[in-house]
Amino acid sequence: MTAVDLDQMDTDGGGDRPVPYRADGGYTVAGGMMLIGLLGFAGMLLGVLASVVSKWFYLIVLFPMAIGLGVGAVGAFGILRFRIRTPLLCGLAGFCGGVFAMLAMHYTDFRREMAFRGDHFTAQEIEVAARVEEIRNDPNASPEEKALGKELRGEPLVLKMLQVRTFWDYMDYAAERGVELKRTGRGRGLNLGHTGSYIYWGVEVLIVAGVAFGIMKSAAEDPFCAICESWKVEQEFPGVGGAPQELAAALSAGDLAKVQQHLAEEGATSLVNLWVCPNCEEDAPFEAGVKELVTNAKGEVSKKPRCLVTFPGESLAEVRGIVFPYAAAAAFESSEESAVGTSPTAPASEPESA
Repeated sequence: MTAVDLDQMDTDGGGDRPVPYRADGGYTVAGGMMLIGLLGFAGMLLGVLASVVSKWFYLIVLFPMAIGLGVGAVGAFGILRFRIRTPLLCGLAGFCGGVFAMLAMHYTDFRREMAFRGDHFTAQEIEVAARVEEIRNDPNASPEEKALGKELRGEPLVLKMLQVRTFWDYMDYAAERGVELKRTGRGRGLNLGHTGSYIYWGVEVLIVAGVAFGIMKSAAEDPFCAICESWKVEQEFPGVGGAPQELAAALSAGDLAKVQQHLAEEGATSLVNLWVCPNCEEDAPFEAGVKELVTNAKGEVSKKPRCLVTFPGESLAEVRGIVFPYAAAAAFESSEESAVGTSPTAPASEPESA
């Protein structure tokens, strides 16, 4: 539910004084556990998939972003399905899910490296690598062991790989080998070295976890109706007039007369959105907000939120009655302009004969 104290709403003048919207923080223990399990499964699956694909190619930045998007999308589904409305905790769960996905990717790399070692090196080579310094100083070691130990010391990376026992040993070996940044299809690229590889992995983890954090936190912030335990539905009324800042200030103050004045102004720089429970309608509080329509140099329009406030349910008909006519008129004008712009030029009429 929207965390709204109805006693705080000013009931003077029609009871339309809103309060700033905030998510109510509701959840169930069972829902939280299922969300964690879902994130764990998604993280493991995406991590394993990324590890398998990386055998052929790996796109820096893009792959971590894709993993983060995948974890976040699954988490957002879980939030909606299990009705969880704790934005910060959901964001942290997404962050942890992203970290787990990257650990799953590196752990899959580790298991594949161990399988490769078992296929290409003998048990004796692995044993000698584990005791290479001991064999070097042991007068009772066999000549064969000493010769093998000397050969392995001459190949430090091979020796370090054979000495890997745990996942963390593998990570240090992989850092010693170094992450290479190169273009697809090229030969050797820029090797980041031991410290640089750890820094690079840290940045990757932050990208994945940060993307998942943002998606899940945003999903948990959507308005919810506690009366019927369902998510509210957003209704957008685009292309209305009025400067976004002034329109947002009037709406936040609950001054519907001033809201109407701003909507009647020239221009289509604002968008009004309502979050209404589809089951309860005016029997439950609803949210109203203003977004600024920003057009970039390419003509692409983005929506910048300016405010979101909660009204008592009895104000729904009044707010709709104010907003809808202007939005409908703006939509009609836009459709007419489009029709004029795309219709063929009418042929000139022939002069009337005398």
